[in-house]
Amino acid sequence: MPIRIATVRKQKTLAGLAKSLYAVGRSAERQQQAEDALLRANPHLAGDRPPPAGATLVVPEVRGLAFEEGASPQPKDVIVSGLGTADALARFARVAEKLVDLAKEAGKSDLAELKSRDFTSGLARQRPELAVQLPQIIEAAKQDAETLVRRSEQLLEALRRAVQDRKRVADRSPLG
Repeated sequence: MPIRIATVRKQKTLAGLAKSLYAVGRSAERQQQAEDALLRANPHLAGDRPPPAGATLVVPEVRGLAFEEGASPQPKDVIVSGLGTADALARFARVAEKLVDLAKEAGKSDLAELKSRDFTSGLARQRPELAVQLPQIIEAAKQDAETLVRRSEQLLEALRRAVQDRKRVADRSPLG
């Protein structure tokens, strides 16, 4: 089964994306269904920040909703080779679990290095202008580490949902 993707253009809100991708008309219920489906497939859209132009989104099928005729962005079918079976998705999820652990460990290690006495004293000697900025550098590194962990966890969650979805599809199929 192909996966539909779209690239964000000028949409500034989740509501705008949903309206541009799905034929929701004036129905608040269909609008909410479309928004909920987009959020489940793209957890990074949660929050107040608009989706960046050029971002790639998964555009899930929603029971009872058609795709908007001439949608902008236009969803495209993409076949992800090697990820079609639940077993293949489960193997990929196991790799993603390791990615989460690696991201957490790397963040801790990087922050420990930035806070170490050897690093701070060496920085003060060699680049005093950066030593003054060290608290901001540490905070930025901490935020980057948290973002990496969060994105790794989102990938893992998406893969777990994909495994469940694929198993449900296989269970309903007469071919298994």
